[in-house]
Amino acid sequence: MFSNAIVVCVREHLENPAQFFSKLFTLADDRRLLFAVTTVDSSSFVGNSRCERWRQFYPPTHLNYPTRDSLALFIHAAGGETLLHTTFGYPRPLEDCLGPFIGRKLLRRVNCGYRIPTRLNLYDIQFVIGRMVRA
Repeated sequence: MFSNAIVVCVREHLENPAQFFSKLFTLADDRRLLFAVTTVDSSSFVGNSRCERWRQFYPPTHLNYPTRDSLALFIHAAGGETLLHTTFGYPRPLEDCLGPFIGRKLLRRVNCGYRIPTRLNLYDIQFVIGRMVRA
């Protein structure tokens, strides 16, 4: 048994996330277990529009592709409570942001500083902080 623990995982890499969380909640002895999960959001605009060309579509490393709603339902069904459910972005080269629209070859030919880091949130990665709920 443990308490006051923080567990962090990347859900799409788990072979059986339901089993993982069930075991986690069983081992916790009180309401002080906090967990943080990052995972893809296959219901996002980018995920839906890019399909197999989506940068997060990465089998066999990514084993499952939850949606925002399915992740919330999953946490609730596993005995958890969601405290924060949001998205986040991260820095990437401006070339990566503009490449799909202008063309990477053209950007590289012009070579005018397109490696500038740019923070971009595509709303296709979820971040959840939650806690176990036990009566």
